[in-house]
Order: sequence, then C-alpha cells, then structure tokens
Amino acid sequence: MVLFHRKTPFGAKATIAGGVLYGLMPIDLIPDILPLIGIVDDSMVLLVAIVVFLRLTKTIRREMEGKSNAIDV
Repeated sequence: MVLFHRKTPFGAKATIAGGVLYGLMPIDLIPDILPLIGIVDDSMVLLVAIVVFLRLTKTIRREMEGKSNAIDV
C-alpha cells in the first residue's frame, strides 16, 4: 500500500490525513447543517486531497506496479 511505503513523502501522508480529519471535524468552512452545500465542501476537500496524494506518489505507484508484475520463481 502506497500510504505506508517507506518512500512516500510526509507531505503526501499529511495531505490524506488532513483531508480525512477535515471531513470528520465538526467545525467546517461551510457548516453541514446547510443542505447539500455543507456536505459538498467536505467531499471536495477529500477529493482534492486524494488527487494531490496520487500526484505526489506517481513514481512510487509505478515502482510498486513494476514489482507486482515480476514473476518470482
């Protein structure tokens, strides 16, 4: 798993953690009490965190993919 790989930068791990924590925190930029809009801001923050994480770990994921395709005898 890329999140726990030793080469994964701290910034990538912090991005995912921050996105998840923002979604779980009761204090938001837009309160969840507002219908639809309050939930959309949480999901957008999480989506941006995932996209940033994927971009920061592109080389690690390629490296891991190459290793998984290798045949071990």
